[in-house]
Amino acid sequence: RWALSVGIVANIAVLAYFKYLDFLIDNVNVLLGVSYRPQPVGLLPLGLSFLTFQQIAFLVDSYRGQGRQQEVRFSHYLLFCSFFPTKVAGPILRAHEFLPQIATLSQPVSRVALVEGLTRFVYGYFEKVVMADTLSRYSIPVFDAAADGQPLGLVAAWGGLLAFTFQLYFDFSGYSNMAIGVARMVGFTLPENFASPYHTVSVSDFWRRWHMTLSRFLRDYLYIPLGGNKQGLARQVINMMITKRFS
Repeated sequence: RWALSVGIVANIAVLAYFKYLDFLIDNVNVLLGVSYRPQPVGLLPLGLSFLTFQQIAFLVDSYRGQGRQQEVRFSHYLLFCSFFPTKVAGPILRAHEFLPQIATLSQPVSRVALVEGLTRFVYGYFEKVVMADTLSRYSIPVFDAAADGQPLGLVAAWGGLLAFTFQLYFDFSGYSNMAIGVARMVGFTLPENFASPYHTVSVSDFWRRWHMTLSRFLRDYLYIPLGGNKQGLARQVINMMITKRFS
């Protein structure tokens, strides 16, 4: 248990240092009325957030005994952590889903898998470059105008809002589909990450379909360990607020 705690704290500390140190310092400066400025932390390591989530999931699953039936080689663990297609926007990998597939790498990738992967990659590329980037040309000027205090008409305001809504979806979905496609072409099957979230009719169903591997991670490693919905309504609401804050 102490090794698990140390591992989780160490991973979160690295993530907090690179992503939230400036935010914390700004708030402390406001509270204390000072203007302390440390040395900049430098460039943010690529994929740090998803790497942190994967390592925490691996530590917790190992502690719980999931996947203990087979020994994990260190080289396989490094591949699991550094698998490049997922580092930008997911999907977030789980060790028991990914590691067993490494044993199949000695087999040639089938033509069906290559075609499926290439098709998925092209579809994701279309979502990102054609849809998301095109919509950003409408959403960014509207949000910039609002930030500058310029008045916006009804059509412009709603148009910018809707453009950003779909831009955000096509951006994340496009990256995820490209990752799934590349992985398929090299012999891996990754979990799905989006399931038409804007087709839902409730907020809860939306979150079950939006960035599903992130929602699954937050549910299994944050919401349920906090108590979930088993400690009264007030505690359930607090747990949900904490979970949604990280999503």
